[in-house]
Amino acid sequence: MIISYMDQVLRSGKYDLKASSEAEVAFVEIKNINCADKTVEWELISSCTLPKNQLYYNDTSDAAGKYINSWKKFYTSGKDFIPELAPYLGGSLQMARGRISFGGLAKAAIYLRFSNGFIKWLMDIDPSAATLIQKKEEAFKSILTKDKLPPIWHKFKQKTDWTLPAITRLSDGTLLVLGLKNTDKSTLDSLEKAGINIKRSLELMSMLRSPEISKKGVIDERLQAGSGNGRNAFNREYKSDKLDTIPDSEFIRLLGYIPSSSRDEVLEVGANRLTYRVKTAPNPDTSELLFFPRGELKYSELKEWVDYENERRSRSFEEKKKSKLRASGDIEDVILQRPNILIAHPEATVFLINTEGAQKKKIIVQQIFPAVSLDYLAKVNDELLHSNTMWSVVSYMKAAISCQDADTPSVYQYWTSILTSLLQANYVSGNEVYLCFQRYCKAYSGDELIAGSGPHGKCMAREYFKVVGKLLRLQHIIHTARTEPERINTLEFHSELEAIQDGRNIKKGIFGMANENPSPQELVGDVYNSLRPKEKEKINAFIDQSLHGIPGGDFSTFIKGALVGMLLNELSWAVNNEGRRFSVTQGRHPSTLRGEQIESLFGKGVGLLINLDKQHIFNCQTLPFVKSCIAESRKDAFNSGLIMGLVFIHKSEDKSKEDK
Repeated sequence: MIISYMDQVLRSGKYDLKASSEAEVAFVEIKNINCADKTVEWELISSCTLPKNQLYYNDTSDAAGKYINSWKKFYTSGKDFIPELAPYLGGSLQMARGRISFGGLAKAAIYLRFSNGFIKWLMDIDPSAATLIQKKEEAFKSILTKDKLPPIWHKFKQKTDWTLPAITRLSDGTLLVLGLKNTDKSTLDSLEKAGINIKRSLELMSMLRSPEISKKGVIDERLQAGSGNGRNAFNREYKSDKLDTIPDSEFIRLLGYIPSSSRDEVLEVGANRLTYRVKTAPNPDTSELLFFPRGELKYSELKEWVDYENERRSRSFEEKKKSKLRASGDIEDVILQRPNILIAHPEATVFLINTEGAQKKKIIVQQIFPAVSLDYLAKVNDELLHSNTMWSVVSYMKAAISCQDADTPSVYQYWTSILTSLLQANYVSGNEVYLCFQRYCKAYSGDELIAGSGPHGKCMAREYFKVVGKLLRLQHIIHTARTEPERINTLEFHSELEAIQDGRNIKKGIFGMANENPSPQELVGDVYNSLRPKEKEKINAFIDQSLHGIPGGDFSTFIKGALVGMLLNELSWAVNNEGRRFSVTQGRHPSTLRGEQIESLFGKGVGLLINLDKQHIFNCQTLPFVKSCIAESRKDAFNSGLIMGLVFIHKSEDKSKEDK
């Protein structure tokens, strides 16, 4: 599928990137062989800029490891250099996507360095250098296991697309490197200054074999799978060098699409893939969005847009680290010059992909979004970066699902559904957040949940409505994109988002929304008339906040629980204010406050006030309401409301009173 889109971009003339004709080339040599931890240390010696046509490149498919393994076979054979035994230089494990894979090329270099055929050849031209290699041969053998290098046998970090390893340093101090194709007068000085022995390096290259690229060969092993029972139910497979001989229909069955563009052209598009990193299930570490232009949009224009969004993301993360406000998401906006795309309403086709596998990696297409507005997508990305939405949602789900901080795929499942809904401009649902609240509460101690003690330093129960607020902001972006897309980049729209975060002017909820707001009397009953003015004010404010954050079927039960929680808070404050110790939970976890336990708490608190002749401080007219809720309090919706009522602070009340 992805290869067909690459080919389509080429055939439509949208691909207009100009490839650089030069490359920065680094030259490295072996510094030491560490027998203790079985690693080889590589050291950067020099670098220079060379034309790419002077650098050897061959990325023929090597899914079976035929070409990379030829180096080990040459080493173990102990034979001289002859054409039919010479190892292959090239293959997708050594070179891919327009760059050198240092691990593959370095493996070839070190096997060649200690092979009998190479040492014999070197002995004829530089006996001293050959003797030095022979002295270190035992050290090399000590790191091998059955002639194989360890899985992690070097720790060199490749910083350039072209890093060529030196097989050895000759007696005159020059390097014999692997991967130099040819040279001319314009680059002689650069290579000589870099310390490269041009003559011997080219002579060695002429002795190696090059893999043959077939016309219908594998383009990218990560995108094409030619083996396995899924494609070959009758175990009929073909070797990569025999693919030219099979019919097109059989090739399509095995490897998928046959592009009409040349292999090199398709590979160039693949080497310049336009991606944006995201974290989604099932593989948060390798998931990304892949973009292709749509309509009149050129590839270079889309690249400029994607580069801008990637740069904005990087700078946003830097700001979070500097200001240490990662948890709150309260960060400064990063000012960058947004690219100016001349065509109106540019769109792109977006793939959500992830990479699976360690040795033989495969790119898995999770979902395709055929026509996504870049203006809409830019606004979504602005919102996700500004509000830190992903981190808030995932942190909430980590507590609810795993009670750990690890990035397991399961905690990203809900976030993945939100992201895919965003990309399709489909409304998001908050049901998962609500249904996980009870499990979320059990992830924390009672003090962490409602008192703000512990390592988090805040009441973790309040995170529920913070997450809901962020989802409501996303819902408003989606709703506006569907109904009034021209308003999405206006200043007025930005002000609307800020109001929605505070629970005001919400046009589209995440649980569905009634046409008329229910009255407090309808929700809690006659007890509302018995509440004191400040209590009415507080429950009214809580209803306004909760109206768009709780499913309609549980809303009345949730509000009753919240009122009981608020009354329990009032009772606790009244008792403590008179010099007696009384906590709202009496040592129980808030999620267990149900049934007769609630009645017992109120009875104990009111009893303490009666003993002090201070029962008038608490609104005892609400006690019949509390008793009437005993049966209903066993429901999760009631308990969730009770917990939220315990931590709710109305802006008009004295905060110090709530903290006592």
